Amino acid sequence: MTADIREHTWGTKQQSWSCRWLAVTTTPAPPLTRQEGGRLRRTVPPLHPTVDLHPHVPPGSTEPFDARALPLDLGVRWTFTVWPAWKEPLFAAGATGGRLRWDEDNGPVYAPFLEPLVDPTTPFGPMACLLLARGLGAKQAGDHGLAVDAAIAALADGRLDGEGLGAALAITLPGAKAPRLARTLSEVARASPMHGLAVARALVRGLRGEPPRDIGALLEVLQELLVEHGLPLDDVEATAYLTGVAATGGKAGKTARALLAAASVSASPPRGGGRPSPRRPGSRPRGSAPS
Repeated sequence: MTADIREHTWGTKQQSWSCRWLAVTTTPAPPLTRQEGGRLRRTVPPLHPTVDLHPHVPPGSTEPFDARALPLDLGVRWTFTVWPAWKEPLFAAGATGGRLRWDEDNGPVYAPFLEPLVDPTTPFGPMACLLLARGLGAKQAGDHGLAVDAAIAALADGRLDGEGLGAALAITLPGAKAPRLARTLSEVARASPMHGLAVARALVRGLRGEPPRDIGALLEVLQELLVEHGLPLDDVEATAYLTGVAATGGKAGKTARALLAAASVSASPPRGGGRPSPRRPGSRPRGSAPS
């Protein structure tokens, strides 16, 4: 038996991530048999699925598991049990589309990857947050419904905060359908005042990159949450983002201009500089009677 450390790096223009895992090779290897489609698969007893997850994976492969050896959704769910304490590599596989089942009408299916996020023992690292952001913008009702449940639960028990969710939204928003995100994030925000604050902060943090064409609905959600919770728009990058949107027409430009106007008012100091003038030693306040 031999083992080696394998690594795979991927990312976006904003940041990148690396995934490492231990690949184990046994000698002699289980026999191979040709399956449908001409793909080789190891023949192992049905009670040994861990071996079955490593069919014909060559040295240097960037895949930690070949979950395709099992029915796709079942393979994903089972693979999460291999290392329950560290699920980030599998969240990364789901967030980057590496192991997604595709529905002909509704696109990628995220549900098997999203299910562990509802578990209160599952920590939220960067890949879990990125997967959640993908799920919140998913077309499948089962996917975005599960993502909403996971977001509500994780914000309530402290595994997730507005900063973490916002950092993930900053990556996914340029390619997302903003009206879908507006609906799902509104649902999360309605769970409680604390959830509303977290979603508002996430949206402010997520205003990065190239705005999608249909950003207007999402900006309206942000506007409502900032007013409801009395939050200032004091993020420099978000302000620059909104300035670009404000130069456009339509609902998005109008909402962006309203957000910038409200931010300008909240940032303006009160008359007189907001500080009382110092009194000279021995002087009396106006209207006070001499002693």
